[in-house]
Amino acid sequence: KPLFPIMRIITDDGIEGYDFGGAIAWGYPRVVAERDIDRVKEEIIGRDPFDREWIWQRLWGLQIPVGALSAVDVALWDIAGKALGQPIYKLMGAYRDKVKIYATSYWLPTVQDYIDEALDCQRRGIVGYKIHVRPSIAIEVCRAVRKAVGDNMILMLDSRHCYSREQALRMGKEIEKLNFYWYEEPIWDYDIEGLVKLREKLNVPICATESAPMSIIPEYLLRGACDIIRCDTSISGGITPCKKIADMCDAFGMKCELHLGGFPNLHVECAAKNC
Repeated sequence: KPLFPIMRIITDDGIEGYDFGGAIAWGYPRVVAERDIDRVKEEIIGRDPFDREWIWQRLWGLQIPVGALSAVDVALWDIAGKALGQPIYKLMGAYRDKVKIYATSYWLPTVQDYIDEALDCQRRGIVGYKIHVRPSIAIEVCRAVRKAVGDNMILMLDSRHCYSREQALRMGKEIEKLNFYWYEEPIWDYDIEGLVKLREKLNVPICATESAPMSIIPEYLLRGACDIIRCDTSISGGITPCKKIADMCDAFGMKCELHLGGFPNLHVECAAKNC
């Protein structure tokens, strides 16, 4: 069965660092999780918990699965914050202490369900709404939601890389007309050439790289493959690489958008101007 793992690392001073569900239970079977944690223990027991960079590089080099690596890194940052009496974002260099939120839909059965949910979010003061939708009703849903909420609500589309290049272009042209804020994962992240061509033909900002490791983010930046880079402390390997990705984007004058909610992502967002 998949797990919702909790990582706990205890220092010799008795400080406990946690990560709650860092791997987000990506179908992570127990036997695999236990094997990976045994390998992690061999590498980090006896190390200084403040040696986060060494530990991260060591575990990455050993090809520890990213879910386990993420959980270890977040727990080590938690230890540092507790040891120093500061929130993690302050340790990274705080830029803000609060962020705006948006709501995200699941795949809903009908067009009316999307309308009702978006209007409910609007009534509650939520200023942005991201749509996940089946391709068969995607255009209808996007048009209907925009009409229902008016022009003042931020709308986004997450296609979950379900389109071919040609389909992605057609869908992008439609949501351009509707003034969508971004177009997320229109095609697979690994299709960098496709993203470059798609961006050349669309005005709606393209958001990508959710599944891309830090090591290849520079290629997206240098080739102009998207407008907004995505990362996630549970997918990208923890807080350490996400802050590096945000800084890389900042050097190129680009936004870095943190995927999902959760406290680790929130700390990165509060420590980076461009998030």
